[in-house]
Amino acid sequence: MTPSAVDSHALRFPAARAASRRLTGVDGVRALACLWVFASHASVLPALAGHAPRLLRLGGMGVPVFFVLSGFLLSIPFWQARATNHALPPLGPYFLRRLARIIPAYFACILILTVALNLWASKWNLVEVFTCLTFTSHLFPATYTPRFDGPLWSVSVEMWFYVLLPLAAWLGCRAPTRSLARLFIVVMMADLALAQTAYLHLAPLIEKSAGLPAYLFHATASSTTKNVPTLFAQFLAGVLAADVYLSLSRTAKAGVRVGDPQSRPLRAFNRFDVVVLVSLAIILLGLQGVLRWPALASMGYGWPTFQLLIGTLLVCLPLSARAGRLFDLAPLRLTATLSYGIYIWHMPAMDLLGRIWPTASLSTFQSLVWIAGAFAGAYLLAALSYYTLERPILRWMEGRLRPAAPVAGRLTTAIPRQAAA
Repeated sequence: MTPSAVDSHALRFPAARAASRRLTGVDGVRALACLWVFASHASVLPALAGHAPRLLRLGGMGVPVFFVLSGFLLSIPFWQARATNHALPPLGPYFLRRLARIIPAYFACILILTVALNLWASKWNLVEVFTCLTFTSHLFPATYTPRFDGPLWSVSVEMWFYVLLPLAAWLGCRAPTRSLARLFIVVMMADLALAQTAYLHLAPLIEKSAGLPAYLFHATASSTTKNVPTLFAQFLAGVLAADVYLSLSRTAKAGVRVGDPQSRPLRAFNRFDVVVLVSLAIILLGLQGVLRWPALASMGYGWPTFQLLIGTLLVCLPLSARAGRLFDLAPLRLTATLSYGIYIWHMPAMDLLGRIWPTASLSTFQSLVWIAGAFAGAYLLAALSYYTLERPILRWMEGRLRPAAPVAGRLTTAIPRQAAA
């Protein structure tokens, strides 16, 4: 693609400009998923239990949104390398960036909570702490959902995704054509679904005939659909969406970066705005129970319909004329920046506030005030974590990894900025 062709493409699709690494609207998806998870945990307060809207009670669906989003953002450099016949991005910088993004805030959270719980002699368990620190909590029944901070289970699982992604990318990039590479991802998703379905049917028979303990097959009733292979199929939905996005934006061929919308879009709406609206409508109607999604029960989380709809949003928001901007409002972008900290700190904030102001006898209005206080506390803790720990380490790491000059034969595009948020 010539420079003029790239410029004309940027005019046709206002959100695809080569000068930036941001993907318009993606921050909004991350922020809304974070708020959704918080709302679901807040909706169980006694005064609200049974009265909260169905959509809020299903906030656990925000977790697969994070998985799809991670697969989408992290796979973009691998797909760009595949499309331009460059070598795959080096694994050393890839893993160092992932470790710098996840571990400092994660370990700090565990350390602070361990000290606090040890002082107050409540919920502290050495085995839970050890398995969280080694990202193995999801392997054992007693530690699957850490009692001192339940949301940490998904961080443990996602770390395994970071290891599996380069392997999947290497296998996919060996396909002779881009279509076959996509087919490989689809087949991998189908294989994981088939294996999970067979596992759920065979595990009880093996347990009964061999007398083996149930935890060898699943930690808890809820974890039957929360094992790494099953959840990796959701992550792969984002990987597939990333290639579709690059293909539609026509940037992979030119090796350019994509991002912010033009300040003056060519038209008020385009076809991607329509797809975003339709996808949102199907998601909301399905969550409310008005529509019945095609879904495989053995996989959970409305798979694959829900994950593919989220992938569709991620594909179309950066290419839309208006919808991406609505998802890119300043409050959503700030929340997205702090979303990791909000996610890992909101339950401790709620537990702390619950000790100070018990929820058992709160009225509905008092419960809403309590929720606002808990969210403010989580936001404050997340801001402290991000600005004093996470961002300085990320900037230091980027400074160490930024090459002085491009390496011959290697694509130098970086992971989109939102992958570090």
